[in-house]
Amino acid sequence: MSRWKAAAIHFSISLAVLLTIASAMAATWFPPLLAWADGLLGIIGILYAVDVSVGPLLTWVVFKTGKPSLKFDLSVIVLLQVLGLGYGLHILYEARLVYVVFVVDSFHPVRAVDIPPENWEKAVKNRYGTLPLSGPETVAVDMPKDAAKKLDLSLKALSGGADVQQYPEYYQPYAQASRDVLARALPLKKLIDRDEPTRAKLADWLARQKREAPSVKYVPLYAKKHDLTVLVDGGTAEILDTLAIDPS
Repeated sequence: MSRWKAAAIHFSISLAVLLTIASAMAATWFPPLLAWADGLLGIIGILYAVDVSVGPLLTWVVFKTGKPSLKFDLSVIVLLQVLGLGYGLHILYEARLVYVVFVVDSFHPVRAVDIPPENWEKAVKNRYGTLPLSGPETVAVDMPKDAAKKLDLSLKALSGGADVQQYPEYYQPYAQASRDVLARALPLKKLIDRDEPTRAKLADWLARQKREAPSVKYVPLYAKKHDLTVLVDGGTAEILDTLAIDPS
């Protein structure tokens, strides 16, 4: 077997493994649209590209039929690749999306690394002390009624500390905030009247969903790289879809 064929086989196996992992992550930790909006696709792409290319490249370098140490060399390469994959998965585990949080009048995606460990501990009483593993959960913030606590949260955010969406102790199920969502949600007509591309995209969505514009409202979703538009039912606040439309 030539070194080119050996490297090609190694590359095919590596690619198949990473595609399987990528599919699982797209269905859980990193929904593609949210991951794109939060600037995570670049991180994922770099980690995968490095892991899928380094192993086959090293195989191409060391492979030689009949070489006495070939089995050992290939074993070391596979071990290094597995360790690299493990390190990459650890980084992605820390960066995974865990919540999409409704705060006042907008949604905000939250990564695992965004929530300080001490904030988890304070959230045990409302079941949000353990971060979800199956993908981002939609919740809403129940703002504290105490004026001193509100001021403290504002000062921490202004000084570069955590924003309110990074405090799971204030989370509540999204359904419990439906009245607040509807009170803050905007009429879809505002977006439809903005420009022709947006009008066409929303008209297509309404046709596919067999809905009329007055029955749908929208709420902005503010992420690190790109803002999105969340469409909600105008009567129940149920989330209908999230579109790659800048809501501003």
